[in-house]
Amino acid sequence: MKSWLVKKGLTFWISVATVAGIVAGYFLGETASVLTPLGDLFMTLIKMVIVPLVFLSITLGAASLDDVRKAGKIGLQAFSFYMITTVFAICVALFFGFLFEPGKGIDQKILKSVQAELKAQETVTVDDSAEKIRPPGLLQTLMSSIPENPLKAMIDMNILQVIFFSVFLGLCIAGLPSEQKKPVISVLEGFNKAFLAMVHAIMYAAPIGVFGLMAVTVGVFGFETLYLLLKLLLVYIFCAVFQFFVVYAGSLKIFTGLSPLKFLQRMEVPLLVSFTTASSLVTLPTSMETAENEFEVSPEISSFVLPLGATINMDGSAINFGLYAVFGLQFFGMDLTLEKCLLIILTATLGSIGAAGVPGPSILTISVLNAAGVPLSVLPLYIATDRIFDMIRTSVNISGDITCAAMINHFNPIHHAETKSDLSEQAEL
Repeated sequence: MKSWLVKKGLTFWISVATVAGIVAGYFLGETASVLTPLGDLFMTLIKMVIVPLVFLSITLGAASLDDVRKAGKIGLQAFSFYMITTVFAICVALFFGFLFEPGKGIDQKILKSVQAELKAQETVTVDDSAEKIRPPGLLQTLMSSIPENPLKAMIDMNILQVIFFSVFLGLCIAGLPSEQKKPVISVLEGFNKAFLAMVHAIMYAAPIGVFGLMAVTVGVFGFETLYLLLKLLLVYIFCAVFQFFVVYAGSLKIFTGLSPLKFLQRMEVPLLVSFTTASSLVTLPTSMETAENEFEVSPEISSFVLPLGATINMDGSAINFGLYAVFGLQFFGMDLTLEKCLLIILTATLGSIGAAGVPGPSILTISVLNAAGVPLSVLPLYIATDRIFDMIRTSVNISGDITCAAMINHFNPIHHAETKSDLSEQAEL
């Protein structure tokens, strides 16, 4: 009964909560902010288990692989998939942004009204120092992924450092003699199951949290400001749908035979959770459960690939960066040259590595705009509507994560076969 409620009932109630939150936000307006604690409570509960769950699942996954070469192969496949789809996502954004021209024909006087509204809401705007912001280089990013203090990395929720430490520890455990390794893995499995049980319990509060998040988003930010960028939003939705069905569903159809409709059906719960929370990390437990139960991905692969994706796979964000740059250039009547396209692709791709999987405008947006030569005075338009765009891009991000896990599982037949066997045994029980 409990399993049925989580699998079937949760999707329904989150959907109801989403619609109810939109309606409540519309009628309550800015007073909907009184519902903020509902969303904050749910987000805090999920964040409470993210770091230990990531640490345990990755360590356990790496320790269970037994072969360092096998772990390296899976890691290389995941990283390659994430980087290729990120570059492709930016190219999609640049192409359709250039084709549909969302930044043309907009009166620049709206900048003043939006700036005034943001000041009234005490929203932080970007000062002149933003002009100096540049994304970290690849070497700097790699060096920053090594924690000086693993405990501090966990406290600070530096997921990239947690992943590095977990993989290192897991591979070292895998190299221990069998009689020493088994009790360590047994303890890790016990704690991992305990934290997964906590996630299942927390998810019962998801509809309440989703209601609060949607009500505050609609009530505080409203539809009026969003209307100013309606064309940009429509182009963004088109790019997101293109990435979802053509890149992700298309890849799975070609290599695994899974139809796009079944892919969409199996993605229902993680899409709803990611859309309403706007956080890849908050959605991570749901993504892992969906990958293992709906796509038959082995726990070793899902625990290895998905936390990595929640940290470095930002396809939805890449589309956002590309469109923001194109919009800004068109808004100010500037040309989109080949050189600017290459700079946007390079900046957004490198910057996406280690980008935080939490809600909110990214500093990387400033870096991409700088690379394209877009005046930063356009930023208030992005800040005012970022929450709406954030919900969509997070849904794209986690879709790419799960697709990557399913693809890697398919190309590693040993894990694939083990998973099916395990599922068959569970079904018989």
